[in-house]
Amino acid sequence: MKDGISDTDLVQRHTHLGVAVLTLSAPKSINALSEAMLTLLSTALDEIADDPAVKTGKRAFYELAEMPLEKAYAHAGRVMAENMMARDAKAGIGAFTRKEPMPDWTGE
Repeated sequence: MKDGISDTDLVQRHTHLGVAVLTLSAPKSINALSEAMLTLLSTALDEIADDPAVKTGKRAFYELAEMPLEKAYAHAGRVMAENMMARDAKAGIGAFTRKEPMPDWTGE
């Protein structure tokens, strides 16, 4: 353990609705990229590449690219509005605005 943070806590991963978020968590070094952090980041990125939820999100992104512009905007707007109404989104935005740690995703 270094600076009270174990190596596994240096890179935190949360995946929800096809989007993966990696959080670098080394506040004492202002998230400077250490060798340990780079290794963990590389591993996390490899895992994300194989995550079915992320693959689904990526597929949806490319489907939007194939739609006419107005239809794609309308569809993306609906999806974003639905996602923002999810309990996880509300909890995450609340934690962000209160500068609290990211909550655990429940899938709701």
